[in-house]
Amino acid sequence: ATVFFIFTIVSTIALIRLTTTLVADLVDYPFTSVILTQAAGYVVFAAGALTVVSLFPAWAMSGWGLWRKIHYTLFAAALGALAVMLVVWNIVFSATA
Repeated sequence: ATVFFIFTIVSTIALIRLTTTLVADLVDYPFTSVILTQAAGYVVFAAGALTVVSLFPAWAMSGWGLWRKIHYTLFAAALGALAVMLVVWNIVFSATA
């Protein structure tokens, strides 16, 4: 959850920077905020992939009850869906310049 909030903050900063940009400022593109947003996106993507991969041990080898397993599965599904959306939105695995 912390990774998601950090990604949200960095993305907001990048959006503010891009909305206040003049055409003459585009010479310096990509801005540091855009690069940081992409880096944060990679961290979120990696966390989502690791969470989805860890579903098997959570269900097969943990001593968790059914409710805890279902809760973890829903969290992993949400983070995995966010990872997929980061690819669809071209935040990860795309060129910035």
